[in-house]
Amino acid sequence: MYPRGRSVVRFALIAGLAVLRAAAAPILAPATSLAHCVVDSTTFDDPSSCSLDHPGSAAATLTLFPFVTLTAEAASPPNDAKVHGAAASAIVTYAFAVIGGNPGDIVPIRIATNLSSQGTDSTHGIGFAELAVHSGAAGDSFVAVCSNGTCGSTASSFSGTLNTRVRSGDSGNTLTLQIQASTGDSLIAQSASASADPFIFIDPSFPAAALYSIVVSDGVGNADFATPEPGTLSLYLAATALFGIARRRKRVRCSGLHAPRGVTAGFDAESR
Repeated sequence: MYPRGRSVVRFALIAGLAVLRAAAAPILAPATSLAHCVVDSTTFDDPSSCSLDHPGSAAATLTLFPFVTLTAEAASPPNDAKVHGAAASAIVTYAFAVIGGNPGDIVPIRIATNLSSQGTDSTHGIGFAELAVHSGAAGDSFVAVCSNGTCGSTASSFSGTLNTRVRSGDSGNTLTLQIQASTGDSLIAQSASASADPFIFIDPSFPAAALYSIVVSDGVGNADFATPEPGTLSLYLAATALFGIARRRKRVRCSGLHAPRGVTAGFDAESR
């Protein structure tokens, strides 16, 4: 009796540890970030923001919480007796993981992002923005935009999603955002800017999506900055409902009129 009871207790302990191990979030590497500003020969670096204002100007900021967003701006005056230049850049890398389900499950995820780059000249005023993802299940993928068409794309902006796959419980996935604005060495004033933001989420079309969630490095937020406040969302839903009622009433009054059918399609990205 005693050995059997001890075996039951041992089995219960092993089962309990297995449940705790499956439920525990993996330990993720901390985020690393750098804002870098240069105006002529003056340089300033900081983990979250930098700003210089001399004959030209440069500024870069990194926000990590409650959502991640990067911005950079640079401007330089015309060359006079001296060649002027300015540049601002920001880069952040942080880890993320999918938790839930069974360890090792392959889970499709999406990363919504807005990338923007602007510049006044293809050589002397350039903006650049890139999002790169490394996944242990799918390898490396990225999307980049620039104002002068030298980054492998002619698009200066991107608004859409980057799709990849992740193993549940894998702590080796990373996301890197990098932006840069550079100007100078010109006979006229030049300016440039760039911005980027990400939002990681489970692909909602995945049948088992409700079983999984996303965790990121400590101190980093994973929120969609475009999501409206609860009060705003309520007003929007109420307005949408009223608009729907009005449309239905109009259809009743004009039942003899028929609008042509439109064709709609879904896209993962919009680039300009």
